[in-house]
Amino acid sequence: MHTRNAGPFAAVRRAMFASVLIIGGCASENAIIDGVEVDGGMVDAGASVQSQDSLPAGAVSFFRRSACPVGWEAFALGAGRTVVPSIGRDPVGNTQGEVLASGEDRQHVHRFMGDVTTDSVSYIGIAGEANHGLGRSGTYALSLAGEASSSGIPYVQQLICRKVGAPHPQRAAAPSGTLMFFSTSACPPGWAQPPLSQGRYLVGLPVGGKTGLAFGSPSLMTTEARRHQHAAEASFQTESHGIALASGSGAGGYVKDSRYTFQATSTQEAVDFPFVQLLQCQKQ
Repeated sequence: MHTRNAGPFAAVRRAMFASVLIIGGCASENAIIDGVEVDGGMVDAGASVQSQDSLPAGAVSFFRRSACPVGWEAFALGAGRTVVPSIGRDPVGNTQGEVLASGEDRQHVHRFMGDVTTDSVSYIGIAGEANHGLGRSGTYALSLAGEASSSGIPYVQQLICRKVGAPHPQRAAAPSGTLMFFSTSACPPGWAQPPLSQGRYLVGLPVGGKTGLAFGSPSLMTTEARRHQHAAEASFQTESHGIALASGSGAGGYVKDSRYTFQATSTQEAVDFPFVQLLQCQKQ
């Protein structure tokens, strides 16, 4: 029988490390232990993993996990809100709207205002005590209240955290082009504020789309509640009404029984999808 000397290099080495995956400005942390990826860095059998990354302090990101990673803390201003890049040197942390409850479908309502002009009709009869309930012709102002309805904005709730720890000196830097929010007043060294996204919602690139395409109305200003209104057209039918007539005299100016169409414009209302404005920076 022969015995092979194992030597000092034959011992089994167990590697523990955490990686930060940065895609489209959001970071998610995973731990890899013995080649097995564990979501959120949580492991079984009493193993302890301290996840670290190279992102600068003040970074703000969404995470697909139940608790912020080591070196990060819950970002209170972002709870129940989306994040919109601030414009220029506007102060960060400005908020707009009431925070969303979990799974809330935010409602909004409009009032419509317009006027309608009725046709006139005259009768050969008496205008007086016998003719109750007849309408006078003319132009009438209308005010209609709409029902509260869904804003119809699709969203997903994710944990939002702020980096409070110093960057790990031995971790790889974020890739060039990474977009990250910061709760600081200026971008950290090696990062710069991109112009195209300022004051705009971020949308994942559609298939075949062009990166950086800005679309829609002008950028949201600080704490602005963007409002909209609607034009509407409606019609109604009057009801006929009996009157008492007598010969020899005339009465005019009554509403003619007919169908009337009118146009109305709604009040300007905000969709009220709450947001917080933070500095957005791009890795150079």
